[in-house]
Amino acid sequence: MSRAINNPIKLYDKIEYNSAFPKPLHTLEPGTDFQVMRLLPIDSQTVKVQFYSSKSTSEYTYTVDNPSSNMEELLFHQHDFFELMLVMNGEVEEYIEGGHNVFSAYDACIMNRNTRHFELINQAEIIYFCMSRDFVNNTYFPHSPLSRKKGDFNTFFRRNLDQNSRNLKDYMAFFHKDDQCQSAVSELILTIIEELKNRYPGCLSIVHGLTTRLLSLLENIDYYNHVYVDLSSGKEAILAGDIRRFLDTAKHRITSEEISHRMNYNGDYLNRIFKKWYGLSMKDYCQQVYMKEASRLLLDTDLSVVEIANRIGFVNPTHFYHIFRLYYDCTPNEYRTKT
Repeated sequence: MSRAINNPIKLYDKIEYNSAFPKPLHTLEPGTDFQVMRLLPIDSQTVKVQFYSSKSTSEYTYTVDNPSSNMEELLFHQHDFFELMLVMNGEVEEYIEGGHNVFSAYDACIMNRNTRHFELINQAEIIYFCMSRDFVNNTYFPHSPLSRKKGDFNTFFRRNLDQNSRNLKDYMAFFHKDDQCQSAVSELILTIIEELKNRYPGCLSIVHGLTTRLLSLLENIDYYNHVYVDLSSGKEAILAGDIRRFLDTAKHRITSEEISHRMNYNGDYLNRIFKKWYGLSMKDYCQQVYMKEASRLLLDTDLSVVEIANRIGFVNPTHFYHIFRLYYDCTPNEYRTKT
């Protein structure tokens, strides 16, 4: 099935207002507690959307005509289920109430049922896990060791599973540390989709277990930095997000003084706020960003190592070599050759 929509940025909401489109996932399919939605970009003007549940599977292709980025046309939405978004490749900008995050490949975000949000999607493959309150309650608490741990994950689910959580607005964001998580995340997602496609006896029990395993992976500090955002404390969350976007955009070495000057706050205060929300100091996060940029330049350009070092803010190439070896366990030239 193929239809045309006017604005690729507003996929959810365009579907909602055109009866020719399938019903949007503001509500789960009747009789189901769990549904997977998969967005697959085909080209710059076409996206394939696949739906999987324990009752049915379906697929639609949407063609974009006259794309527009008019921010006034964007509509926030919310769901009557928990939404776990996993970016498989590309980049997604997520606007959440008054805040904003950028998620790249293998980053994730879980939204509660009250928090209004929308996504700007740019040629990104995305998996959405749509989980009812009962599904989360039956998946997370009886089985997962995370339910017995103190921490943000436990706080998020316990607060949102409470019957009095109707006005609660919060979410959790997960930013992958390196590429070690990719194969494990991909394998879990594909296995869940395969179980829902086949719908063999016992598939829901298997899906419950695999979802528990996926949540455990997101909680694993070896793979992910995570942040719990309670929107009642919005000022700090927004400030931390502004710092992160500044570092993500710069992609080179930046001192605490430069960040302080840009944000017009004391550097020590900014570092405390940033570490509270993202689990890393500004210096360590900045290093992640510029070393990732260095690896990209080594693989995608013919720039010399000295030129790359200069581009990401190293005056002394020897210092760059030292940091690179500590980060990737090889020299820049070895990385370029073996990769």
